[in-house]
Amino acid sequence: MDLQKFKSLLGRYAQDEANETEKALVDAWYKSYQAEESKPLDDTENERVRALLQKNLRAVTGEQHIGKVRHVFLYRAAASIALLCAVGIFYYIYHQRTAVIEEDPYHPVATSTGVVRRIALPDSSVVWLNAASRIRVQSAFHGSQREVYLDEGEAFFEIQKNPEKPFIVHTGTLDIRVLGTSFNIRSYEAAPEVKVTVSTGRVFVKDRDKSLAVLTPNQQLTFDRHSKTWAQRDVDATQERAWQDGDSYLEQASFDELALIFHNTYGLNLKAGNPAIKGYQFTLRMHNNVPVDQMLNLINSIHNTSYRKEGNDIILQ
Repeated sequence: MDLQKFKSLLGRYAQDEANETEKALVDAWYKSYQAEESKPLDDTENERVRALLQKNLRAVTGEQHIGKVRHVFLYRAAASIALLCAVGIFYYIYHQRTAVIEEDPYHPVATSTGVVRRIALPDSSVVWLNAASRIRVQSAFHGSQREVYLDEGEAFFEIQKNPEKPFIVHTGTLDIRVLGTSFNIRSYEAAPEVKVTVSTGRVFVKDRDKSLAVLTPNQQLTFDRHSKTWAQRDVDATQERAWQDGDSYLEQASFDELALIFHNTYGLNLKAGNPAIKGYQFTLRMHNNVPVDQMLNLINSIHNTSYRKEGNDIILQ
């Protein structure tokens, strides 16, 4: 209901001219307002209400009426002030409640370095969230689709089958659509590529413009964020999801990918001491139970490098 209609409704109610339906509407609003009285407004909200009332007072107490009509005007002004105050408070509460209703229905869930978290979804699907990751999920799935947003990081999805209600994961680059399957998505902002790996079932992958591939078990799609190109290959899906048990398998991984996994595991920054190291590739298994010094010795043995520590930075040289 807009402002003018509600103002007219309050006027009819005050003059006992409202019908039963209109009276019920005003009574319901008044009761809801009473319930709100137990929740005091903060300083910002008080200031908004004060400014609204001052604006309404100026609107009805202007100096354009003088002389004999002044007393009549002031009487009407008082009634108008009461009405405008009621309308103002109603609109404030209405918009406050509307804001709550229209708030983002997705709830953020995040993990810190070295932490893996299991998330149960309302349809009994399960998401495993890897370290340093963020996802937004709903407390209930409404409409014709089940949707979540993987804003950062890596997650493994075990999705309950529902052909009538597809499940969609939105990343900043790709949309992944399934009916019921299990799959892994790695989409860290620090990494130039997004990887989607299927364990069971079929997974449909598309970017913002077109469909890219339909993946089946032990297939992986790698999408380059910068060039917008993609490639598909066969992999061991069990290794791609091994991070759930604290393992990370790197196969011909770039230094940047190694540094990302190292940081997520140990919370330390692995840096290249010279440009040549940035071009190295690394094949190894990293486990979160292995002490950091032991892991660094393993990394150094691959290309005969050494390292030094500078606070939270580990410099390979």
